[in-house]
Amino acid sequence: MDGFVGREEQLKMLEELYKAVPQSCAVYGRMRLGKTALLQKFCEFKRHIYISGSNMLPEDCLRNISEAVSRYTGTKERLEDIQDLFYLIKKHCVKKTVVILDHYSDLLEVFPDLYNHVNRFVSRDIRDTRVLFIACDSDVSVFGRFSNLIEVRPMSYLECTGFHPEYTPLQHLQAYGMVGGTPEYQEIVKGDPVESIKGCFLEQMSPLFMEAESMVNSEISVRSDSIRIMHAMASGADNLRNISSISGLPPSSCTRAIGEMENKGLVVRESSSSVQRNWICSFDSNILRFYYSVVAEARALPDFYSVDKAFVVAKGRIPGYMEGTFKTVCAEYIRMRWSATSIMKVRSNGGAVSSDVDFMASVVNLEGRKRAAFIVCRLSGEPMAMADLNKMIAKSRALKSRDKNCFMMFSGCGFTDELKAVSVPDAEVELLSLEDVYEPLPKKEVSS
Repeated sequence: MDGFVGREEQLKMLEELYKAVPQSCAVYGRMRLGKTALLQKFCEFKRHIYISGSNMLPEDCLRNISEAVSRYTGTKERLEDIQDLFYLIKKHCVKKTVVILDHYSDLLEVFPDLYNHVNRFVSRDIRDTRVLFIACDSDVSVFGRFSNLIEVRPMSYLECTGFHPEYTPLQHLQAYGMVGGTPEYQEIVKGDPVESIKGCFLEQMSPLFMEAESMVNSEISVRSDSIRIMHAMASGADNLRNISSISGLPPSSCTRAIGEMENKGLVVRESSSSVQRNWICSFDSNILRFYYSVVAEARALPDFYSVDKAFVVAKGRIPGYMEGTFKTVCAEYIRMRWSATSIMKVRSNGGAVSSDVDFMASVVNLEGRKRAAFIVCRLSGEPMAMADLNKMIAKSRALKSRDKNCFMMFSGCGFTDELKAVSVPDAEVELLSLEDVYEPLPKKEVSS
């Protein structure tokens, strides 16, 4: 797992800006997603000044900034005031240089007037330099007049394979289901991902358990309501009525708490094929989904139970949990390989999830033809058979799509010979294994 993984798209965007200096750019994204590592990789063989904010006294922060500038110039520099930084940039950055203000909001806390200095520099003074000026933070609202924005999002399931090149596709799926596309979490998982649950989640002071707890404790104002809602979601509740019923909270409290969690990137509201357009809520963080769906019950055992006994409880919940992860990964596979205008869960008017079709998507295939794609995903159990395809065809007729239909069947447990030989008039049937899902993208394609 040594070395930098992924982020080709963001690196390419930064390189294009670097070619066109002077330029300014704001890099943002949730904590732990590797923003600093991205900038370190980008600056690996470039002249740069790296400045990181922290909660310290202004004079201490100025001393650190002076040392950063001195390393660049090779001479002793001393800043008396934060505005001196921009004088030194204009004086010394006569060759192409990257200047980075990391943890930008912390710097603004220490130097409230920095905001105006930066805005003045990127809107006017930068034109007299050869600088790519970058501010980096988890809060996009702190940036001012930056010409370019680059968002760092959780890595795709395919990008995450770079952290564990020795894994099988199933192990990649398990690791992704546990911690998602956060590089820092992926690096904590070592060895067999299922066995790593003990050290990562179940033992005292285990790192990912503490991280899952802190995500709620530090990010959410109404912690108790949010915890009850996430327990309800882990038990299968996904709409306002069911979440309110299982959590025991009034709908108004659920709506407020879910809105805050959505803004923090912890949950997401999804579309549905149901005629009733009420929102459907799901976790937007794999580590939280895994914690509340698999780990929380095991850790709730009495303290005198051993980690091994808690692991038995957690392990028993993993197969069902990974079925949901497989469906999520299959939806991501479709987004990356087809032009999909929408991917929706198929539900009845009452909101119940269809047992015959997992998703319905509007896609454009490789020949440029628009199709209504009906998708079913099964990770384990009996091989997919003609009966599964016939149920999908019946559901597609009931939904009466205006476009021609295609059927995508994802299976981690194989397909019957009869299904492999199938031919359906006026329809396309694609059978995709777990290994197919983990095939690298062709170089000419770009994830969307």
